[in-house]
Amino acid sequence: MTQKYLIYGLCIDSIIELPELVPAAGTPDVIVHYGHVDNKPELEEDDFESLWVTEEQVCIRYQGIGSFLVQHGDEVIVDLDEGAPESVVRLALLGPAISVILHQRGFLVLHGSAISINGRAIAIMGNSGDGKSSLAASLQGKGYDLIADDLSVIDVDDQENIRLRPGYPQLKLWPDLLEAVGDDAAKLEQVSPNIDKRAKRLQAGFVDQPVPLHRIYVLGVADSVAVEPLSGQEAFMQLVYNSHNVFLLDDTGTSQSHFFQCAQLIKHVPVCRLQRPWSLDHMPDVIRAIEEDVTTSEPTINT
Repeated sequence: MTQKYLIYGLCIDSIIELPELVPAAGTPDVIVHYGHVDNKPELEEDDFESLWVTEEQVCIRYQGIGSFLVQHGDEVIVDLDEGAPESVVRLALLGPAISVILHQRGFLVLHGSAISINGRAIAIMGNSGDGKSSLAASLQGKGYDLIADDLSVIDVDDQENIRLRPGYPQLKLWPDLLEAVGDDAAKLEQVSPNIDKRAKRLQAGFVDQPVPLHRIYVLGVADSVAVEPLSGQEAFMQLVYNSHNVFLLDDTGTSQSHFFQCAQLIKHVPVCRLQRPWSLDHMPDVIRAIEEDVTTSEPTINT
């Protein structure tokens, strides 16, 4: 039996239970179902992941988990290996698979978390381990609303109303941060048997509608907290570097449209580097810097 869920504004009809997501009704945009995947990508003995890409299809195979054939922006065929951990299957679906679906549907997908500050969306970009989720969790704990964790999905079509689409009400956090904000990590589910991050599902403090995008921050490390506007060239390069599906561009024939989206985005939304010391002790100063930048500073478009 399938169930319908909402994620990034899409209704998903899934044979796999996805308790992280918000239940939905209506006509599904995407179908997730089991099936046999022919022509699976080859996996070497030491490989965890392999894939092949065409203009309309992406097939991702994970060692000990299975294959996910994502096609046409509206279907995911799941061919699981025996004994695949349920939590890891959900991670693959809600991360790489849904990211490919969104790319196939023409959205700009960035590797970053997103928060709504008084109705103004900010995206926080950076590499894995840079502290995107930690900063998003701290802002959410301050009373601001989560838009998305890990993937920032942006509507660029209406250049006068560029918006961030809401993901789902969950943060994936390391135990030390959870303890720092007063949560008991031991009571929360691990996101994967091999990853000690925990899934913090939110009962409140989540936005369920698109929010106008006001700022994009690229995380950096420095001795003190500072917000520094980027030049147009550097802002463009950061968007490309932090694009979640940049590896798909050549084989899907979407390089031109993707680069155009990035170029249009930096014309309308400031991209800044957020410098801060690498310590949770400085998080209050980081939050104050963001609040001041978002609420009192005039937008400075990258030139």
